[in-house]
Amino acid sequence: SRGFYLRVPLELAYPNVTPSIAETAYFEDTPNEVNLEKGKGKLEHGEDEAIFHAPPEHNVIAEYIQDTAAKTGIYNVARFQYQASGHYHAPKVPAIPGLKQLKEAYPSRIQHSKRYRSARGFQGKAVLLIGGSTSSTDIAKELTGIAKTIYQSTRSGAFDHPISMLPPEAKRTPEVAAFNLEQHPGPTSDDTPILGTVTLVNGKIIIGIDNIIIATVYHCTFPFLSEYHCGSVPPSETNETTLVTDSTQMHNLHKDILYIPDPTLASVGVPYHVTTFPLFEFQAITVGAVFSGKVPVPRVEEARVEYQKRVEKKGFGVNFHSLKGKDMEYVNELLTWINLHIVAGGGIPVEGYTKEWIAQWEQILEKFKELFKVQPATTL
Repeated sequence: SRGFYLRVPLELAYPNVTPSIAETAYFEDTPNEVNLEKGKGKLEHGEDEAIFHAPPEHNVIAEYIQDTAAKTGIYNVARFQYQASGHYHAPKVPAIPGLKQLKEAYPSRIQHSKRYRSARGFQGKAVLLIGGSTSSTDIAKELTGIAKTIYQSTRSGAFDHPISMLPPEAKRTPEVAAFNLEQHPGPTSDDTPILGTVTLVNGKIIIGIDNIIIATVYHCTFPFLSEYHCGSVPPSETNETTLVTDSTQMHNLHKDILYIPDPTLASVGVPYHVTTFPLFEFQAITVGAVFSGKVPVPRVEEARVEYQKRVEKKGFGVNFHSLKGKDMEYVNELLTWINLHIVAGGGIPVEGYTKEWIAQWEQILEKFKELFKVQPATTL
């Protein structure tokens, strides 16, 4: 006997229902030599046979789970749905001329920051980072002293980090206008730069790039809520039931949380440019208050009027969910709403940010104001 054998549940690599190499090794190490593929297990007290519901050919694990539950009679009906998968899953790759051809020619040299794990493999390389926000800046800092050259290309957007946050060794460049792939006879070694040039919008050309890391924004996408997607419709023409159109934002949410047509569906983690976890915790508290019945669901008509006012003020697109510098204002709005009903029901009101947190937050805001003062947009 092996004695106590701890088996931690394995989380499948969604959306792939075919086990990866690591998962296969995990399964092969299952106690008592259980063969999961053939459905047989060689157990200590003879040989038993297990019947498995074979995974489907498609890659939608949700349908497989639901189908299995229906066939076995094991399922639950939920009154509420709580969506908290975040918005950093599906990278939005910019449509830069020549980028697709470059990726096809050098698949291992071009990646999104989502796949970046460490500076290993970038020793002595010339690296081009596309994007000027947190991921790009953090990678530039990590590659300093390891990569030979670091370029950071930005569009000088409102949410790009100031150039002063880049390490001195990194060079900020204007937006990339096009990638120009040169013809080459065949595969090149990892020590050979990409055979092509990078043309910037100011006309300057960069040569000798070894690796490109795309550190741009992400799509708003929820494959498990496909019936609420309508990608063929521009945001300005969305209806009152659609959640996602062109993937730049989510629609029809009350206070970025409750789905207006059916508030039994809630989302947490939608706002951008915030102190994420503290603010999302207050969102979760709000959802709990509503779903538990302590706070009544807002009337659809009232929620719709409030939502339309916000659309008129902010417009559509990525900026719709930006709360830059308005963390406290947003949280106070949530607490004013839910505490009114919690106190009326005899409960204890939810406290907001502590004085210590507010003091630190105000210091950070002042620091960022200094960092974002007028400075050169690029160094190239």
